[in-house]
Amino acid sequence: MLTLAHSYSYAMRNGLRMNGTIKKRTIALKIKVTLMLLLLNFGLSAGESDLLSTKLDAFFAQSEWPQTQHDGESILLEQAPNVETTKAILKHIAITSLKAGEFTQSNPYLVRLLKLTTSPNDEYRFFAQKMLGVSAYYLGDYKTATAQYKQALETAKLRNKPLEIASIESNLGLVYSDVNQTSLSLKHYLAAQKLYQQFGTDQDKADMLLNLSSAYTRQSRFDTAAKMLEQAASMYEQLDYSAGQALAKANLGVVMSEIGELQSARNYFQQAIDYYMQVDDERNLAIHYGNLGNQSIRGHDFERAGKEVLRGQYYAEKANNDAALLAVLVPFAKWQLQKGDLAKVHDTINQIDMLSSKLEDPLKKADGQALASLYAAATGDYKKAIVELEEFLASHRHLQNKALLQQLEDFEGNFAAQQLSQEVIELKQQQTLQLLEMTKSRQTFAIAGLSMVLLLTAFVAWYIRNLERTAKLKLEKEVQTQTEVLQSVARDLRRSDSVKSQFLANMSHEIRTPLTAILGHAQILQDIAANHPEIGGSVAVIQNQGAHLHELINDILDLSRIEADQLHIQKSDFDLVVLLEDLRALFDVTAQTKGLELDFEHSLSQPFWIREDYVRLKQVLVNLLGNALKFTEKGWVKLSISMSDSRLYFAVEDSGIGMKPEQLEVIFDSFKQGDDSITRRFGGSGLGLSLSRQLTEMMGGDIRASSTYGVGSQFVLSMPLCRSSSLDNDIVSLPSSLSNTSTRQNKLAGTVLVAEDHPENRALAVRFLTQFGLTVIAAENGKEAVELALREYPDVLLLDIQMPELDGLSAMHLLRKSGYVGPIFALTANVLSHEVDRYLEEGFTGHLAKPFDSRMMYNVLAQVLDNSDKQAEKLFEVDLSDLKISFINGLDEDRTHLITLFEADDWEGIRTLCHKLQGAAMTFGFAEIASTTAQFERAIATNDHAHFQDYYLILCDELSQSSKQLDVS
Repeated sequence: MLTLAHSYSYAMRNGLRMNGTIKKRTIALKIKVTLMLLLLNFGLSAGESDLLSTKLDAFFAQSEWPQTQHDGESILLEQAPNVETTKAILKHIAITSLKAGEFTQSNPYLVRLLKLTTSPNDEYRFFAQKMLGVSAYYLGDYKTATAQYKQALETAKLRNKPLEIASIESNLGLVYSDVNQTSLSLKHYLAAQKLYQQFGTDQDKADMLLNLSSAYTRQSRFDTAAKMLEQAASMYEQLDYSAGQALAKANLGVVMSEIGELQSARNYFQQAIDYYMQVDDERNLAIHYGNLGNQSIRGHDFERAGKEVLRGQYYAEKANNDAALLAVLVPFAKWQLQKGDLAKVHDTINQIDMLSSKLEDPLKKADGQALASLYAAATGDYKKAIVELEEFLASHRHLQNKALLQQLEDFEGNFAAQQLSQEVIELKQQQTLQLLEMTKSRQTFAIAGLSMVLLLTAFVAWYIRNLERTAKLKLEKEVQTQTEVLQSVARDLRRSDSVKSQFLANMSHEIRTPLTAILGHAQILQDIAANHPEIGGSVAVIQNQGAHLHELINDILDLSRIEADQLHIQKSDFDLVVLLEDLRALFDVTAQTKGLELDFEHSLSQPFWIREDYVRLKQVLVNLLGNALKFTEKGWVKLSISMSDSRLYFAVEDSGIGMKPEQLEVIFDSFKQGDDSITRRFGGSGLGLSLSRQLTEMMGGDIRASSTYGVGSQFVLSMPLCRSSSLDNDIVSLPSSLSNTSTRQNKLAGTVLVAEDHPENRALAVRFLTQFGLTVIAAENGKEAVELALREYPDVLLLDIQMPELDGLSAMHLLRKSGYVGPIFALTANVLSHEVDRYLEEGFTGHLAKPFDSRMMYNVLAQVLDNSDKQAEKLFEVDLSDLKISFINGLDEDRTHLITLFEADDWEGIRTLCHKLQGAAMTFGFAEIASTTAQFERAIATNDHAHFQDYYLILCDELSQSSKQLDVS
């Protein structure tokens, strides 16, 4: 059964919450008058009395923990008040602690208060005993709670207070209900209800309906329980008591779950959770997230169940409450078991066994035995599985029959008492006859009895063996089925992990392919720009932002660093104003293209030096501004910078589409973008804001979001402000300060073979190498590279990893086996750290990343080649117009090839063609072709057949139109 919630009748209301017509102001006035009389009676001077009275007024008005604790201890230590005042102070500290949920903190004050009471019917004595029981209950210590309540009940009877007696009877019923002693629970509940009907308020009566319903629920009398709960919920609504409504909704969820109405149960649990979220009730949040997890498991939605039980476990641990943790652990173990996480589920089952024993909870104990049986079966220990199953069945039968047996015992006792007199008379009348007949029938009875015993023993033995055999066969079948399911899940998980790793590797390659051309040609244009100042700024922007994109891809795609949490903040000094200028340069064109107004508002001095991680801060701001521009179709986007003494604030506002409250709640979750329609409309992976928040928290800041649907959104980035006092050697070299002068290097001497399947990237590499002064041999695939290398024996080999015919890794192995001992470098867009390490372990001399960096390429080659020409030369002034013409002239042939592949349903061939076209199209400015080929390739990779024909027709049209463009100026 799921975990029930209860109205802790008068447990948390007496002394902890004001009800009825009693107002706090009236109570405060009574306390003040009482304390003044006490102070005067104990001989304090008027001045001393006024001083203590002032402190006490402030103390009793205080309701925040731990300030109340501090003020109370201070008064007790410094003023040494009399006993009655001390008792009032201790009571107020305990009440404030309990209100704050600090149950362990309240216990020492309650114990001190109890020691100060001398009269057996003292009001403070009753309060201390009762609240010690409340604290023990909320901490899951039911044995201590029962003992304290019994003491409080005796005190309440001495005080002759019906409502105090009723409250303790109700609380005892609650404890016995939680340990599944239904008979005792009903006994105390009915005693409390009788008193509440005569003396209690409407809320007391509603509380009893709620608590009685839990007893009926445990007896499977669900119709009666549901009617009671609906009546209680209606009464709570009339009383405007939200906490009571939440309790009733939670228990209605349990009833609905037991009768199979899973969706209704989920709705009731969610309503209760919404309330407990508002009041930050961690204990009840843990319990009801556990109940939700059970619903999801019963509905076979294990992914949802995992999220819910993990949340429940989080709140249980935060509440430090054994009972709440036990309520979550059972569905948590079920979720672990279906995942096949056998190592961890064993620990969870042991924890269930320990806590259920500690809390004396037989229901959870039985659940743990059932799970232990499944675990043993899953691990192949079938003997132990049968033992655990038998223990579970025995416990289950015991729990089902316990109440019935108690009722039978009561009935038999009453029946025996009523019949005793009549039986005595009858026995006396028949005594003589029985003595005569006994001798005659003794032997007959003995023989018949012995025969019956033997027959019954044989039958029981046969029945037990047959039952064991049937159970064993059934269990073996279930174990086999479950094992097959677990093995299938394990295979799916391994396949999923493999797909993820392959996806990251492919994405690294696909993203870096166009970047190779972009950054390579940006470097070439930078040299040309030295003689053309009018384009120098634009070229610098391309170079700067391309380099920034390169850095981001390195961080995002480095799986080992992300999963191992190895991204580190590297602080340095830089001018914040320069960073803002860099951001404006990055987004000005986008804003102008969309017709948006882009404003940067700040009152920073120039320069404004701060010490922070430049790359990470820029990465976060780029994401926030990029999102604002992406989701704003008209109007404006504004970045405002302000600061306080210790904080720096970046507010990004827009007049875009805005977000609904439910979208805003998940906006910082990974792969979330409000809803799927936004992803289809605007694009994006939904990963940026999650990464931005993580990076911000690593830098000691936070991001807060607010939004109005249809009006716009605001994201505020708050960072610690650390001003730089002076400029030193640790000042970062900002990308915007890259030199615009021509790069000059000494020419190299030697022969280099470069193997690259992409024609434009191959041509670009050839031109770089030629400008370095090298003799270049070009190959289209690995097979051709091996043949040329063994024939020409070049000084250095540059091999692309992903090539047709023969990949770079296989080509390298073949060359080494054939006797080639020269340096061989891997060319690849896949720079995941573990992949690069693998290339080096396989035998590559080194690694050159795509997109090509001509300076890096030069430096690497200079280390392995003789620098024979010491004369400085320009190496990067390269005319690319002929490559663009070559690309355009080949588009008709590519279109014909595409049509042939589509008619043959050769999707792998189309994917290869799209991959080839995408990088070159990006290099030569054909953005539409690059976008369509990327989408077509992604659709093929995800088997999105519904869009194949759309992308095919669009791509054919774009290739046809672009083939007519011969203006390459």
